[in-house]
Amino acid sequence: MDCMVCGHDISGRGRCPVCHFTVYYGIGKETEKIKKRMEFLAQNYRTKLLQNLEIWLYRCSYALEEGILKLNKEEWILMIHGNEISEGKEKWLQIRTARQRTDKSICIKIKIKGCGREKIEEVQIKAPKILKYWQIGVKMEENCCIRMLLGCDKKYESSEKINLL
Repeated sequence: MDCMVCGHDISGRGRCPVCHFTVYYGIGKETEKIKKRMEFLAQNYRTKLLQNLEIWLYRCSYALEEGILKLNKEEWILMIHGNEISEGKEKWLQIRTARQRTDKSICIKIKIKGCGREKIEEVQIKAPKILKYWQIGVKMEENCCIRMLLGCDKKYESSEKINLL
């Protein structure tokens, strides 16, 4: 059995170990009634969890010094608050980056903050085949997951799912 909020396995438990949503079991005719009520409660719980989350992007820039490329600046920039995006929707940063000519994957590093926790995730995204500047975006998926996007709003590549909790 999976949690109705985050999708993690909750078999034999009274509370989800990841998001702490309470597990309810129904018997007989009451099962459908309880399931509908739980879907409503799970959606409200998920909304409250996501409102407190922030997703930060690690960004670094390089400068050419005496013919050598050196790290110039490192910073975390706020990409999105959890309440700014809904399931199935995308949000793009307004920052454009120069495209890289490569067939390899690009590494993107993000920090997920909220609910008293903080975690850093690194994801690989296939380099998009577009000739203009790239942007970085986020797509909200079901069960409190996101995908990082690289490209532009019309043509992009996406990462594997990242669990926000």
